[in-house]
Amino acid sequence: KDIHSISDAVLTQQQLKLAMWLAEYYCISRASVLHSFLASSPLRARAASSAAGERSSERLDLVSISKTRVPDTGYVFYTTYREMLSLLASILQKNIRNGQTLIVTPEHLQRDMVMHLIWQRGYGSRTVILPPKQQKNEFARVWAASTRSPVVVGSSHAAFLPFHDLRRVVVIEAEHQQFQRAEQAPRYHLADHIFKVADLYGAALLLTGFSPDIRLLAEMRDRHAPIRSIGSSKKPHIQIIDLGEERRAGNKGILSSELLELLRARRRGLLILNRHGETRYTYCSDCGFSARCEICARPLTTAGDAKTLQCENCGSRSDMLLQCPSCASTAIKSRGVGSGALVRQLSREFQGRTVVEYSSLSPLSRQALERADIVVATNKIFSEGIAHFDLAAFVQIDADLTIPNYHAAESLRHYILKLSSQVPELYIQTFAPEHRLLTTLHDVTRFYEDEMAERRLTHYPPFATIMKIAVRDAERGRYDEKLHSLTALLKDAHFFGPFEKRSKRSYEAHVILRMTAQEFRKILDRQPTDSYNWFHVEINPFSSL
Repeated sequence: KDIHSISDAVLTQQQLKLAMWLAEYYCISRASVLHSFLASSPLRARAASSAAGERSSERLDLVSISKTRVPDTGYVFYTTYREMLSLLASILQKNIRNGQTLIVTPEHLQRDMVMHLIWQRGYGSRTVILPPKQQKNEFARVWAASTRSPVVVGSSHAAFLPFHDLRRVVVIEAEHQQFQRAEQAPRYHLADHIFKVADLYGAALLLTGFSPDIRLLAEMRDRHAPIRSIGSSKKPHIQIIDLGEERRAGNKGILSSELLELLRARRRGLLILNRHGETRYTYCSDCGFSARCEICARPLTTAGDAKTLQCENCGSRSDMLLQCPSCASTAIKSRGVGSGALVRQLSREFQGRTVVEYSSLSPLSRQALERADIVVATNKIFSEGIAHFDLAAFVQIDADLTIPNYHAAESLRHYILKLSSQVPELYIQTFAPEHRLLTTLHDVTRFYEDEMAERRLTHYPPFATIMKIAVRDAERGRYDEKLHSLTALLKDAHFFGPFEKRSKRSYEAHVILRMTAQEFRKILDRQPTDSYNWFHVEINPFSSL
């Protein structure tokens, strides 16, 4: 091919070693990895600006952390963002003149908090923020400035910048789902590469969060790194509401009697229900059993004729349930339990009060959130600053706990503890109050041990490697050819699937294997072609669906 241009970027020795390692680990070409690293040359030559943003005059209320207690490495748990910012302030004060510090944040919410702190402490001129790669000019300038800047703030992709003197890496909210998801190939996950980055640079790695990422904590323990908690020892107010008892008492509604009474007392409430709009699903109102697709495990919805159940993911159908397979009850219901349906129910119940819905499909301004009396929201609200509420509640967590993802409890624990740090009272409605997640909310060691025991028994990470190999194409003929090639490639391997789905733009399918990248490489090496561009590999995927 013709050479169109030559990049001004020069890769460091550490970047080259990291790129080679990532290519092997993710079973992708080295060219794909290097392309994901490199920044395009800026259209206009201009020096990179220091951290931009409006300087707030509001002073930060921080807790005191002695310099001698500032950890260099390990895993630190906090109960509030105030404690996290206090820890970060101490780290910067202690090390601002000692090499480079990389601060990795999952979303704009945490990034903005960090930058507010940096400006308040007078480090703004020494800091650069990594923008999205789509902003080619600014990304290229930050790429160049990152070689010498004392502080670099950015997403997990910032770990691939050309540092010259990286001494420490601090990960904010390391258990955040954003670090476990990758929308585009290569699908890098923080837990896969962050230790490799720290080792290549000889940098100290400090992980922080409300709750542990099990894989990261397991690696920290294997390295005998310190694990500690900071802040108040006072437990947050979290109350578990048994929906089974509510049903036995005659309450068949979505909200418990206690929650309704609290809202009737004109308490300002936030209700978390992670299902959009009019989502309908079939369940047993006596035991909470949810009908799921036998092929892809997604919740089954009621078809238009109300006589069959259908899967909106793969299109499979089955007869309507007449009896619960779990408890043999005939109390089978199919109803709307999405956030939109709950908003309408509460609007009728609490006339004269402002009830609004907040989700990715129904976003609201911060002003609208602050004016509302009752907000029904999906997990999308955790990406925004949560306004002042008197109470918050997870309306029904069982659907999130029973999804076929090995880290369902880990992810939900993060949301619960994060929300409990921002509201005075938190209520959790469930049909399974004895679940290990709920009995270990205040004991991180016990939760970790229970999760590890479960994963050891079921052969999930960190005790095994899961691979998700996917093909997709907008044209049906090419898609069928890719899918046939994938199943032929894996004919001697034991895999689950293929699981197919049709999106608006393409046909998609994937298979799930318990196999290491090295084992998969051996399969690829036996093939007559070395092209890996027709499939995508994800290691230990966030979702197996």
